[in-house]
Amino acid sequence: EALANDGAFAGRPVVILYGPTRPDKFQPMTEKLVTVHATDFGGREMRMIPVEAVLKALDAAARLGA
Repeated sequence: EALANDGAFAGRPVVILYGPTRPDKFQPMTEKLVTVHATDFGGREMRMIPVEAVLKALDAAARLGA
């Protein structure tokens, strides 16, 4: 959480992976944000998020920083 807020504060793109955490409670305030939710992959645990989804999120965040 702290790293996400630090990155957002610095104006850098941020990727956040959500498991059981409520995004509305802990999401940093930034326009350069890419989120990945475990619930989109059939569960609440972060281990449900496939590596490919994380790589796509990182690629999307890199485009936000360009």
